[in-house]
Amino acid sequence: MNEIIEPSKIPEETPKTGYYIKGQGALYSTDLDEINKKIVNNPDFDTVVEFRGNIEEELSRCIKNSDNEEGIKGIKNVLSIGLKDLYESTKNENFREEIQKTKKLVECLIEQYKESFYLLFTPEHEPSTILHSLNLMALSLHVYQYIKNNYPEYLSIGSIQDFALAGLLHDTGKIYIEDIVKKTEKLSDSDWERIKKHPQDGYNLLKKTGTTSERVLNATLYHHRRFNNTGYPELAPGDKVLPLTYLIGIIDSLEAITSKSRIHNANREVISMEKALGMLHRDIQTKTSLFYPIDLYNIIINSLTNGEGVFKQS
Repeated sequence: MNEIIEPSKIPEETPKTGYYIKGQGALYSTDLDEINKKIVNNPDFDTVVEFRGNIEEELSRCIKNSDNEEGIKGIKNVLSIGLKDLYESTKNENFREEIQKTKKLVECLIEQYKESFYLLFTPEHEPSTILHSLNLMALSLHVYQYIKNNYPEYLSIGSIQDFALAGLLHDTGKIYIEDIVKKTEKLSDSDWERIKKHPQDGYNLLKKTGTTSERVLNATLYHHRRFNNTGYPELAPGDKVLPLTYLIGIIDSLEAITSKSRIHNANREVISMEKALGMLHRDIQTKTSLFYPIDLYNIIINSLTNGEGVFKQS
């Protein structure tokens, strides 16, 4: 276990990357569990844990060791950092608490489905895509839990594993467009044409590596296909977009505009979850040709607000 460094013991080579207790900058560790133990044993400390360093560099380091126990542990820690953006994107305390619970489910699934995670956790994959996918997995599990508790008639949409892995693996195909993912400048028409191929590329890769879940494959292939028959790719003969895929599409859009970890956000304003949900609400009210089925819109909005009417804050 990594030692918590006390103020009087700080070496000259104090690491720049690690976990710190807010207000107690000298108390740091590269191990998040150690920091949490320190907080439990010292209730006077501010309980906010900060990560100092480059999150994408830290994730890249973990990815290189993702086939061993230490690497998996590091990835779980990075998940905590990524979710911090989601916490900060909303004033809704219930949502914050539920996302914290969801994090534990994600950690369990990391252990249970390591092979699936290895498809994403490769040195070739852009860290921002991985952070986005981890956040999407957490949000998807949050929505699953809400459906389970409030809309049991919708449980046929998919199992907890379907929700989790669809959220995690939907952007697997971006491994083939990492040069575009890394761009911060305006994308060209040819860039967008290549981007539009990532759902099919991801679907092909998942099939090749043994993924058999129809719902996970459908979400990977059609998460950019809309209810009003817009989006990409075109539906293959006999195919349809499954309800879980539409849910993943909505959550994908929400995460994209609320999280700092999202690709291309260097030139985009990051907005609050309340404002993003308000945009969904207005979409329902004003669009005659909806992007998603209206009942699924309502499930997402209710699951992230608990019916508290946050739109007045948007």
